[in-house]
Amino acid sequence: MSAFTILLWAVIIAIFLIIIFLIARIITQKFSRSIEEEYRATRYEKYSALVDEIVAETPAAEMTHISKRPGDDKVLQVLLEKKIEYIKGSDRAHVADTLSKLGFVDQFVAKLSSDDPSERGTALQVLGDLRITDITGNFTDALEDTDPDVRLTAVRGLSKIVDEMKVTGQNGPRARPIIETIVALLDEPDRVPTRRLKESILDLEAEAVPALLVALESAKPLTRALASDLLGQIGDWRAVNPLIKKLHDAEPDVRTQAAGALGGTGDSRAVKPLIKSLEDEAWPVRARAAKSLASIGNPAAVYPISRLLSDPQWWVRYNAGFALPAFSELGYETLERGLLGSDRYARERALEVMEETGYLNSFIKDLAGADEGKKTRALQLLVNVGNAGGLAPLIDATREIDDPRSIGSIIEIWRVITEKLIEYLNSDSDTLKMQSIESVNKMNYSYVIEKIRLFGRLDIEGTAPNVIEINQSMEKIKQSLDMLKQDLNAEVREEAAVTLGFMEWM
Repeated sequence: MSAFTILLWAVIIAIFLIIIFLIARIITQKFSRSIEEEYRATRYEKYSALVDEIVAETPAAEMTHISKRPGDDKVLQVLLEKKIEYIKGSDRAHVADTLSKLGFVDQFVAKLSSDDPSERGTALQVLGDLRITDITGNFTDALEDTDPDVRLTAVRGLSKIVDEMKVTGQNGPRARPIIETIVALLDEPDRVPTRRLKESILDLEAEAVPALLVALESAKPLTRALASDLLGQIGDWRAVNPLIKKLHDAEPDVRTQAAGALGGTGDSRAVKPLIKSLEDEAWPVRARAAKSLASIGNPAAVYPISRLLSDPQWWVRYNAGFALPAFSELGYETLERGLLGSDRYARERALEVMEETGYLNSFIKDLAGADEGKKTRALQLLVNVGNAGGLAPLIDATREIDDPRSIGSIIEIWRVITEKLIEYLNSDSDTLKMQSIESVNKMNYSYVIEKIRLFGRLDIEGTAPNVIEINQSMEKIKQSLDMLKQDLNAEVREEAAVTLGFMEWM
């Protein structure tokens, strides 16, 4: 046999062996993949049973068959997130201890050194869910992580560990340094997103107060402001006097947050200082102080708050207006007096509050009642409302009340409505013109005419002159709308034409 023939057979045999090897490898890979896919398809159920069995205190030896393959930690994380919140106290400790014996805890701790931030974050998430107090150092180390999401997960984990210490009676010396570490991050807003950090601090509740009181004296205004806000949300009595001092802080934002925080405490010691803050040069401080005084509810604050109804800043007027109803009858009486004042801002604010809180509804009902005293009171208030520009509640009153005993009241209300509409339709303000046209539409012209005719036929004593006056006013309204058809504002022209056409058609 020649050398060439031998070489040829060698090549053929080599090719044959390679083919056999490749076929065997493909079969092995397919078999392994099918096993892997079967495992992946069932591992969620297996791990779910694992957690349930741990809680049921099934001996760990029966669970050692559970594999620890790539991705298993993520499955376990999902399960823990779903189930661990329902596992309390000693049961949670039992779960953590058993997982530790099975090697899972060490596996997660090892991943804290991974180059992949997502793996480090996953590991911290699971360890935080387990609330293992003996690995606190791993979480504090993670606060220095280069990835912001990992740092945030570390903060949340520390918060959960503190909660576990509180439940198991370990809080105090052990928990205090952890809490101080978390709160100290307020001084470094670039380390952890402020909103998320605040959520974790609020989870600590009253345990965070001592550290927050330290943060309240920070050299950084932002830290003082954040600490003030958090103390107010926690509402602990220990923060009252320190927050009162912050009402004199050099930074307006700190004073603002302190004013708002004192309302959260509900402590009467803050009333006088907050009343003083109603005169603060920074309008956000005045606005927050008014709201906080309403939360505390001391009637001594009513008059000082009412003065803010004329404040040049809209938000201050808004807070002052909606603060007054918190003082019940006294607050509403103050709003009613605001309707009679000369200040336009105060009238508008008082009117808006009484409408939005439903205060006027009961008076509208009183107009149809049999109690003459209540009817007189209701009529006077509603007329004052109309004179202050509140046409909507007056129109609602005329539409809802159809009682002959209230005819005199309704005529008086209509007289006010029509007088104001003529005034507003002829004003220089496009806003007033549009609001007035809308009010004309809401009045339902045909309904008004029908009632006027009815009142005329009834010939009730003293109503005839007013009926004539209302008729004349309705004609003046039509004349004003006709003039607005030539207005410079296209929207006003269009709405006036449509409304006038409807009135003439009726």
